[in-house]
Amino acid sequence: MLRSAVAYGRFAPLMDDLRALAEDWAGYYEAGTWPWREVWAARARQTATMLREVRDGALSG
Repeated sequence: MLRSAVAYGRFAPLMDDLRALAEDWAGYYEAGTWPWREVWAARARQTATMLREVRDGALSG
């Protein structure tokens, strides 16, 4: 998927979509009442941050 996104000039939009998905999952977990919700919400936020960093790093050269 990543190779195809790069080949077709769609890497940044793919990273943006994946980041948005991770942020949606974080919101889902944050709204829950499960005892493990905070752990999973934090992991989803970390994933969103990592995807943003990957996108920005790739675009900066």
